[in-house]
Amino acid sequence: MDWLIDAFEPAFMQRALIGSLIAVVATSLVGTWVVLRGLAFLGDALAHGVIPGIALAVLWGFSPIIGAFVAAIVMSGLVSVVSNRTVVREDTAIGLLFVGMLSLGIVIVSRARSFSTEVTALLFGDVLGVTTSDIRSQLIATAIVCLLYTSPSPRDLLSHLVC
Repeated sequence: MDWLIDAFEPAFMQRALIGSLIAVVATSLVGTWVVLRGLAFLGDALAHGVIPGIALAVLWGFSPIIGAFVAAIVMSGLVSVVSNRTVVREDTAIGLLFVGMLSLGIVIVSRARSFSTEVTALLFGDVLGVTTSDIRSQLIATAIVCLLYTSPSPRDLLSHLVC
């Protein structure tokens, strides 16, 4: 049994385990919410559609989280515009924008001569590189997810926070 425990002796492995467990809590709650509302395809499309935002954020030297957030907002808005102003159904609009945004991200990464980050690290991250600051950020984000998930109506909670 020592072989199992010895793997978690280094501090970076402990941080990787803690970060992974925190991520499991948040993604389980959000994933359940997405599937129950029939938004699984949109969730998958947004996960790939944020790649141009992340790539531009890394190239321009600001937080990839902000870049991903802006790209997700842009893609969501474009899905609404395309599905409301054309005869294209919403799932078709999601599929088209999903592929388009993913392609745009790949073009940005491949054309940037100064791109110093490895593409796989950009897409998948590095669990062994989790810092204590990352864990703090994850805890805050997970607390927000839990708060929104357990409130009677997330819309009511947001309206109270905003107003």
